[in-house]
Amino acid sequence: NSEVLERKIIGKIVKIIGKEITESLIEENRTIVWEPHEEDVSKSDETDIIKLAKQPNILNNLALNLLPHIYWPIEIKKAIILQLFSGGNTPIENIHILLRGNLGTAKTESMNCLSQMYGQNKIIRLPKKDIVGEIIEEKKNIKIKGGPILLARGGIVYIDNLEEIGVKEKRDIERIITYQDADIEKKGLAYNFKTGVSLFVVGNNEALLEKEFKILSEEFTSRFDLVFNLHKNIDKDEEITSKILNEKLHLIENESQIKQDLLKRYIRYAKKNIDPKLTKEAIEQLKKEYSQTRDHDKLYVQWGLSSPRMIPRNIQSLKKLAIAHAKIRLSKDVEVRDVKEIIKIFKETLPKIEEAYPIYKF
Repeated sequence: NSEVLERKIIGKIVKIIGKEITESLIEENRTIVWEPHEEDVSKSDETDIIKLAKQPNILNNLALNLLPHIYWPIEIKKAIILQLFSGGNTPIENIHILLRGNLGTAKTESMNCLSQMYGQNKIIRLPKKDIVGEIIEEKKNIKIKGGPILLARGGIVYIDNLEEIGVKEKRDIERIITYQDADIEKKGLAYNFKTGVSLFVVGNNEALLEKEFKILSEEFTSRFDLVFNLHKNIDKDEEITSKILNEKLHLIENESQIKQDLLKRYIRYAKKNIDPKLTKEAIEQLKKEYSQTRDHDKLYVQWGLSSPRMIPRNIQSLKKLAIAHAKIRLSKDVEVRDVKEIIKIFKETLPKIEEAYPIYKF
């Protein structure tokens, strides 16, 4: 059941089996093999996971239990849960999230916690070179030293400090999202690897504005499945303060509290065993939701007010989100209810009409 990655290297086929790359020696006709190591889910855990998945509003309950000490909008926490369950046996279903936030909004602290939720998850703090990996030449031998991107195969890579990104790292991110692969190059040598990772990229709004950074072009941001803006919400200062001061009380009163260890096993179990497929009804619902939003925006486009907020690339994003939601339910079928749930989250990432068309206020 080991994953197999095949790529041509110097005219030869090298098979890499397993989950981790650690300075593996590659020779012209040598096969590099290491065994994956994952803890099995016990029968008792499986029973608890199946029971948990049957909760009527499971995504909301998981979101309430995620990072309970951090005040973030519930839609962002739901999106994070969906990302944690995405991918697995089908890398093309990996969900990619871009989060832009101000100072003091707990972005880095959240990534530190989230990186512990799944064994393969890794953190990158820019500026950092060789985020994919690097080639090390030793006499006639060649070593591939795996960077966080390769080491996280099957998991999530959390990238902090987007404002510090370099041209090469930006290109790597775009390639990973678009093609789910990455290159490692040095002195005419080029190795290509399937990455199989999700990306959670975080940038500081103030730093981006100060540098007049152009990294957040529409072309770049549109590659992500979900893009959130996280601001300090002055209107909710009292609510946030109460939450911080009553954190322990909140956790005790939460009747649907889910232990973090169980959540980790739940994620691992779903990613390994569940591979949902879209039903005809779900496909029709996706078409309907996409068309309705596009039709709504066309009215404003006809008046010369910017472009539609939803683009064809978003169809794939909606599909991935719906599949992840079905996976949370441990369902082999993506149903209409999955589409209806995720569309609410997705629409929260779209600019409000008054923001997309500032000259037209309601």
